[in-house]
Amino acid sequence: MPLARRPQEQRLRALCWCAALALLVDFPTRRAGAQRTDVGAHDCTTAQQRRAALLSPWRAVADESGELWEQIRQQDALEYRARHRISPDEIAAPASCPAQSVCGVWAVEPAAAKGEGGEMVAADKIEEAVSTCVDLCVGKVFLPPADALVRSREEAEDAAAFQQLLFDLQFPPPPPPPGGGRDAGGALADADGAARAGGSGDGRGVFADGGGGGGDSSTDAEASVSGEAALLRPAASPLSGFGVTMVYAAHNLAKAASAARIWAPTRHSLDVWTSERWCGEERNWGCYFLPPSNISIEIHKADGQPRQLDAEREGLYAGIDGIAHDFAPPHLAHYGTMWLQAQCLSYIWQPNTRTQAYLHEIRSQMGRIKGAFEFPFQHLTIGMHIRRGDSFMAARWMPGLETFLEEARRMKERYAVRHIFLSTDCDDTARACAALEEFECTTLPLERGLYDVGARQAPEHNPTESAYDQWIERRIQLGEVDGSVAALHAIAEIDTLASCDFIVGRLDSAISRLALMLLSARRGPRPFVSLDKPWAQPPFALIN
Repeated sequence: MPLARRPQEQRLRALCWCAALALLVDFPTRRAGAQRTDVGAHDCTTAQQRRAALLSPWRAVADESGELWEQIRQQDALEYRARHRISPDEIAAPASCPAQSVCGVWAVEPAAAKGEGGEMVAADKIEEAVSTCVDLCVGKVFLPPADALVRSREEAEDAAAFQQLLFDLQFPPPPPPPGGGRDAGGALADADGAARAGGSGDGRGVFADGGGGGGDSSTDAEASVSGEAALLRPAASPLSGFGVTMVYAAHNLAKAASAARIWAPTRHSLDVWTSERWCGEERNWGCYFLPPSNISIEIHKADGQPRQLDAEREGLYAGIDGIAHDFAPPHLAHYGTMWLQAQCLSYIWQPNTRTQAYLHEIRSQMGRIKGAFEFPFQHLTIGMHIRRGDSFMAARWMPGLETFLEEARRMKERYAVRHIFLSTDCDDTARACAALEEFECTTLPLERGLYDVGARQAPEHNPTESAYDQWIERRIQLGEVDGSVAALHAIAEIDTLASCDFIVGRLDSAISRLALMLLSARRGPRPFVSLDKPWAQPPFALIN
């Protein structure tokens, strides 16, 4: 029989928490005196529905020959080619700042900008160094006037509608079994039919438009694949970082929805970033977040071990080192692909009760260590992410704190902000930030020694790729680090960054990218500075 998600009293408690969250998310902008719509309400609505939903038991599927795996690959490739591709011409942008990519444009019309005293400032008088428009695949700075930080009501309503659409696709009603009774398989009684439920009604999905933009259709191939192949979608490979894994999750949810399919991660889709101690047998997204779907499948190899899908192969379809993010629902294409990916991430990012308790506890310790930083933050706050730790092995540029502070000073001058929440995996950087006098700076009380594999001795510009054995995900596989400890650290850092008002980071890092995505999904376009790369790079490189 399907299992109830939670007892009724716990559901009621969750509803109260969700209502409070909507007010807390809204608090920073109300502090700044701006007017804006009720942010976060759509997240609460779908979270309530997910908590109240009935889940089907895990269904084991044997794939000893690998035939199912091959069907999944074929189906995934067909849907990749059938996606509705958008063009820069569809992106909404002012005439003074036309879109150069499909990522989306965040813009404030220069002529509408105001001076510090409220007087109108002509476009040719605005400092060129202050970005009031950014193409998210090209630009790295968005610092609009403070009084322009108002979320569009239309965009907020579109976000709410899209969140509801994702829930309807991911939680199809179980089809009635023969004879009218409830089948023990729940929603899996007719898996292939359930996978197409809630779509456009024509099998093409919510992103298809009947035009020529989609390429090959997957309709002719549907009869050749099983229900499981139609349902399952890949996760990132075992040796992907937690941030990259979350980027892939959002992407694969978007791609599944494009074909009116269900993103149904397998039971062991998050093996590296979970542990039996924290998750038990729930080695997937359900360990930390509300289940993304009521479809639950696990696939076994001939030796009885679980199979894992590898999302990185998608780059092979495009012949590039990256994954395609060039699609969007036609009626939402004007927002660009970053908006779509951010909304899918926001759908997934609904912490379950245990994760909420962990976040509450670790943030309360932050407040006890530095009382000016009680959560939710009572003041405008810059979310700053400085990655060091094992990152020096990737031949990346790893600037120190002072380089980030240069951008924080720009924000301080423009927005009168003097508080910083620092997300970092380096103890030395955390201590240096806490000692600042020009800013109030705090961090979460994490065990950062887990990530110290020599980064403090590494050069700022590391020209070579180092041995893979010291990456945190590899050390988890070797049993040196608990996967759930590292994952919870990342969840706490990302979620707290996304609760700030501004972002300073390096969008080459998935943690910075996820924080900006979540923040924009919750509150609309927000000021940010990336020290290295834009959010993504045209034409396809979502994973920089």
